[in-house]
Amino acid sequence: MLDNLQEKTVTIKGVEPRKIPGITKMRRTNLIKREHKVLLIGDSHARDCARKISHHLGNIYEVTGYVHPSSGLDMITNSAKKEITCMTKRDVLIVCGGANNINKNESIKGLKSVLQFVQNRSNTNVIIMNAPHRYDLEETSCVNKEVKVYDRKLNNIMRRYNYTEVIDMSDHYTKHGLHKNGIGKEWLARRIANTTNKLFVSQKLAPIILELEESSEKREQLKTIGNKESDSAIEQQEVRTSSRIQKQPGKTEMI
Repeated sequence: MLDNLQEKTVTIKGVEPRKIPGITKMRRTNLIKREHKVLLIGDSHARDCARKISHHLGNIYEVTGYVHPSSGLDMITNSAKKEITCMTKRDVLIVCGGANNINKNESIKGLKSVLQFVQNRSNTNVIIMNAPHRYDLEETSCVNKEVKVYDRKLNNIMRRYNYTEVIDMSDHYTKHGLHKNGIGKEWLARRIANTTNKLFVSQKLAPIILELEESSEKREQLKTIGNKESDSAIEQQEVRTSSRIQKQPGKTEMI
């Protein structure tokens, strides 16, 4: 199931794998052709998510993850440009960030980065993770208040774009309350996988529905035409078989 992934290494035949500091990169190691590509870019909250997402999606998906710990959305959305440019409507791009922008009192900057990024990504499907609640801080803290404002604005912005989905990150955190625990990562990966699958199920069903509707309309049209031709034939037959005695022109009847 996970033969298409490799964590924190780049495998080249005949070359020793090397570590990439600050980046978790996962690539397929075989030559199986995948139907869809899934690219995850995010901060530390996205760590280990690509592997779990791949597990739930299966072998028809190629999953790649780039993780930039302690980075804001400006850096996250400017990563993996080459891969993102080549993505199509058969692929999914996942963005996980915003927490570090809020921590630095730069939530407006983060929203602008997301907005600009999404506007230029109509070539593919985009899933945006909202900012997580800070369970290591008081509910009434200024950071958690800003998280609520950020998430509300993010949802309002993404409604304008029909190729985007927003997923909530509000459950299952570690005791220190900043990052998700193992159950939380599994829950998040499953939710992303379900959202991804629904995107392509909808795309596959759409042309079938249109074809059925078109065929139904054609059948109704043919039925209507057939009924009209049948009625016309009956009228012509009634005219031909009339029993009325017609008068011969130029002759007068004798009484």
